[in-house]
Amino acid sequence: MVTFYQRSVNITGTVKSNTTGCVRAEFKVYSGVHLTDTQYRTACGRGTGSSKGFNFTSPTLRGGASTVVVTLDAVTANGRYLEYIDDATAYNP
Repeated sequence: MVTFYQRSVNITGTVKSNTTGCVRAEFKVYSGVHLTDTQYRTACGRGTGSSKGFNFTSPTLRGGASTVVVTLDAVTANGRYLEYIDDATAYNP
């Protein structure tokens, strides 16, 4: 879930992996055309699949964040990029 505030944005959710690989969620926070923060969260399967919860607040410029772009990628256990999975964008109403 993405919640926009005057000078920050709060992002909560869960990253889930399958039984054999790792999935990384990349969060890019924009205030207008300015990239103000990038965060990563990763979950690795290690034979059973896993999920990893997160909850963080990202500060932004005056006026708050305009968009948050979330990209999911398959990565190795040490974070090396393997392939693109999907993306989505949340807009400040």
